Amino acid sequence: TTTTTTADKPYAIARGDGSTGGGGLPMPKKRKGNEEEEEGDKNDNLVRPKVGAEMPKGRPSWFRVPAPSQQEKSRYSEVKSSLADLNLHTVCEEAQCPNIGECWNGGTGTIMLLGDTCTRGCMFCAVNTDSKPPPPDPFEPFKTAEAVTQWGVDYIVLTS
Repeated sequence: TTTTTTADKPYAIARGDGSTGGGGLPMPKKRKGNEEEEEGDKNDNLVRPKVGAEMPKGRPSWFRVPAPSQQEKSRYSEVKSSLADLNLHTVCEEAQCPNIGECWNGGTGTIMLLGDTCTRGCMFCAVNTDSKPPPPDPFEPFKTAEAVTQWGVDYIVLTS
């Protein structure tokens, strides 16, 4: 047998399965012989990337997330003001997550324990990083408990 590198062949061929797709889109079904397309496949309106082809223009509709509700009585506003009042932090705010409104309005709360600084320094993350973060707030456990009871959320994520 002879071995070739991936530089000699397109990725889909080099990996041996012949599949294409990706980018969060479903893989196209392999057809055997003259099988007819399933009814759902005819009208799926998905743009599937091809190896070596031009990238699709724009983003799919599901990729867009609505902005958080700025109404005074929204769950998002309540959580945001509570965090400010209690001097707590969330990874959602610190990392500038675009899904913050969807989570907070949907009943998920997040609290970043031990302050707003992370010691890991991941290159993809927007959280403040320092090898020697400031000392933790001794009242943070009590503030965290108060926030969880105030919010009335369905699910809480605690991270540090």
